[in-house]
Amino acid sequence: MSYEKDRDSSSSGPEIATPTTSNPPSPQLSASSRYTAVPPTENHHVILLLLSAIYPATIVLGSLFSIVAPNGQTASYFSRKTNIFNVFFVKIGWFWTTAAFLVHISSLRHPNASQSRVRALFRWGLATVTWILVTQWMFGPPLMDRTFTLTGGACQPGYNIAQASANPNFSTRVEEAFTSAACKLSGGKWAGGHDLSGHTFMLTHASLFLWAETLPRLLEGWWRGGVSTTGNTLLAMKWYGVHWFVWAVLGLWWWMLLMTSVYFHTWPEKVTGWLVALFEWGLLYAYLIPRNPQVRQVFGTPTI
Repeated sequence: MSYEKDRDSSSSGPEIATPTTSNPPSPQLSASSRYTAVPPTENHHVILLLLSAIYPATIVLGSLFSIVAPNGQTASYFSRKTNIFNVFFVKIGWFWTTAAFLVHISSLRHPNASQSRVRALFRWGLATVTWILVTQWMFGPPLMDRTFTLTGGACQPGYNIAQASANPNFSTRVEEAFTSAACKLSGGKWAGGHDLSGHTFMLTHASLFLWAETLPRLLEGWWRGGVSTTGNTLLAMKWYGVHWFVWAVLGLWWWMLLMTSVYFHTWPEKVTGWLVALFEWGLLYAYLIPRNPQVRQVFGTPTI
């Protein structure tokens, strides 16, 4: 059995390997001896969908644990918002996600690697814009804060009597805060509305993005098998073709999603955070890239 790459007239080159029984190898594949064993990827789409199911399952698992073991909700280090993983990783989670993504695309071996990296950066840009609109800024307050205020939420005084008495404008500043960040800075408390889980959104959105980008490399690595290194250094070590740093970020994001599901937010808040996280990934990776040649011409396809 040999393998050739699916392409359309608007594509810049091969992107997804599929098995064939009679055709000769693609000329692109013979451009380098490193492409002598390309994994079959006709089930790529199905595998991507199965991977995405990890995250709703994690939310359900964590939420059920919080119900059956409510006394354990305050017994863990991860129940504190000040835990080191939350403060230094999740709070700046898109930075770490971007770092993992850059590590991944820096080692692309595709014959058109330079062009593949440019298009990968376009996909990252779209994912970044989605993250900004939901959690940082959407022509004013971000989507998560707009959702909160539209469902009756508001910034309320944090009952700091000493601060309020010392500054008569304290309560006014609190009541005029329209974002959760401004509310906290003014000494208030965000309360009363539907608090779409920003942690659930970011951790799911970032994980689905990394899975979609690294899956072709993972399938190829699985086909070839095992752990690989270049120069026998930790920095070059990979598991099934994917750099260890990407695996570390994916693993930490899964664990912190589980901890968020156990210790924070209500069921509806976690579910809406997950649903919003599906939007950009589902539209681009699960629908448009597989089906639309014009979209592939602009954004390309994740590759090895």
